[in-house]
Amino acid sequence: MNDESKFMCLCCGREGLPIQRKKGKLKKPFHLKKLFCIHCGIDVNHVECRNNDNVTEFLHQWANGELNEQIQTSLEYLYGTAQWVAMRDDIIKRQEEILKSLTLKSIDEIE
Repeated sequence: MNDESKFMCLCCGREGLPIQRKKGKLKKPFHLKKLFCIHCGIDVNHVECRNNDNVTEFLHQWANGELNEQIQTSLEYLYGTAQWVAMRDDIIKRQEEILKSLTLKSIDEIE
């Protein structure tokens, strides 16, 4: 039997392609795996999430900037290029959008 893990891109925060893992070969949640991001169009580390709670936790950490050091490490090979400058600006904008979305969702849950 296989379990499907979601892989969240460290660069854009979006869900990448899922990967099937055999039960005996499961990795810990938040395991990093370098994959091609279908949204960014580059090879970048993705965070493995095994359930929706993991995805929510990842999005909170990502939007709050807690993963910025890992993002920078994952994208070192792009430093100094025009692609890096554009991606950096997109990352900041997307983090702000996700943070606002998560905050609104939390407020709605309270009401």
